Amino acid sequence: EQNRKTAEAEAERKKKAAEAEAEAERKKQEAAAAEEAERKKKEAEAKAAEEAEQKRKMAEAEAKVKQQQQKEKEEAKREKEKKAAKLRERDAEVVKKIELERDRILSEKDDYYSVLKVKKTATRAEILKSYRRLSLLLHPDKVQRVYHRESDNESDEMKAWKIIGNSYETLKDPEERAEYDRRRNNHTGGGEYARDVDPWKVFREVFGTDYREDDNSFWSFA
Repeated sequence: EQNRKTAEAEAERKKKAAEAEAEAERKKQEAAAAEEAERKKKEAEAKAAEEAEQKRKMAEAEAKVKQQQQKEKEEAKREKEKKAAKLRERDAEVVKKIELERDRILSEKDDYYSVLKVKKTATRAEILKSYRRLSLLLHPDKVQRVYHRESDNESDEMKAWKIIGNSYETLKDPEERAEYDRRRNNHTGGGEYARDVDPWKVFREVFGTDYREDDNSFWSFA
């Protein structure tokens, strides 16, 4: 009996020891699982924080890009407005000069020397120089640009441009110039001597066909 009881007690002890060991192992595993969960949680939080920082930096970079683009857009707009204002100012000045020369030429149309603003002793080079300046100033393309209207063959500007061409064609040729002077000196009306020249043909003969209305030379005589 004593041996039986001793055996039972030993069995009970072993059982409790096994249970205690199992409980300890369970708690150990739970602690390890909790630690692993905490580790993963921290990793997830760190990753989330890193992604959030990356997003913040990207948003900040995009904001800077948009800000720069907006700044450049506004600067381009200001530059465009400044350029437009400068062109309007230039056009306004050109209009004044066109109207001044136009009215002068129409009033002096029979005096080719006065039309070209040269002396009666002017050389051919001086006559050519004056023609170049006046023909560019009153060129139909320029008139159309500064007045913002279609070219009109019956406009006063076109009439003045034709007179400039007639004056140049007459005075550049020694024989025609001499005949013109003779008629004026005889009071027979030098203006009646004029041929009805093609002003475009005269212009092309002087300037060639390669000029463009946006060339600096086109506006340099404004």
